[in-house]
Amino acid sequence: MLSLGNIYFNNLNTPNKYSKHLQHAADFYRRILQKDPANAYAANGLGTVLAEKGELFKAKEIFNRVREVSGDTLSDSLLNLGHIYLAQKKHPESLQMYQNYVSRTRSSAGAQTMSKSQEDDEAEVLLYIAFAYFDWAREAELFNNAKAAPADERYQKCIHYIELAMKKSKRENC
Repeated sequence: MLSLGNIYFNNLNTPNKYSKHLQHAADFYRRILQKDPANAYAANGLGTVLAEKGELFKAKEIFNRVREVSGDTLSDSLLNLGHIYLAQKKHPESLQMYQNYVSRTRSSAGAQTMSKSQEDDEAEVLLYIAFAYFDWAREAELFNNAKAAPADERYQKCIHYIELAMKKSKRENC
């Protein structure tokens, strides 16, 4: 059932089936949690559905709970929390979650996803970090206040992380 929920969630961009697939994914995750309330993978999946629906507060609560109960076994919750914090414009917290994810996946060989290499997984997260720095710099400039001064430093960090991602990635087009 977990695999079916994941398949539906991973196919949200199928034309004209977004709502249907999102609902099916949520239904499968909920069914798993009814049978096994301690299933961290299903809870994490349900959190992604809630985040996709824009219910960031509820999703963040779920990801935090998953992180608490799973420890190092489900580092995806860190990545998901990073995305939530970024959406909430909490850039330092987002960066911390992304860095924690990279640290945990480096120290735990089984933590990477099966569909890509650890280098490609890390390259993808380095791009998330780069975007977080870019978004933070852009936001500081938009507010044009005392926080705008370090925007140049954030742009430099953005460029640095893009370069790191390009070196890590095995793909031709990063």
